[in-house]
Amino acid sequence: MNNYGEVTLIVKSKTNDSIGQEIETTVSTKTIQCTVGSITRGEWTKARQGGYEAEVMLTVFSASYSGESRATYCGKTFDIYRTFQSGDSTELYLGTRIGDLNG
Repeated sequence: MNNYGEVTLIVKSKTNDSIGQEIETTVSTKTIQCTVGSITRGEWTKARQGGYEAEVMLTVFSASYSGESRATYCGKTFDIYRTFQSGDSTELYLGTRIGDLNG
């Protein structure tokens, strides 16, 4: 059984504020359809070793994904810490940086 959903891909940009501090701003977003998958034990372990808490794997149509590094799914914003393309589909692995208080 497949679970279907929507994910919002986020394009971010970094700029400097008036006192020279680097700030991140959202440039654009786009919402696309996805198939929801689960994280395997092996994926969870690899993500932890890379400093991420793996949360969910989403499969999207490859033409819809343009290399975005952030996404909002089910009301929570995640990093896209890994992707895997196979034919017309791209798997997006979403998670949060371990110790990231901004989530």
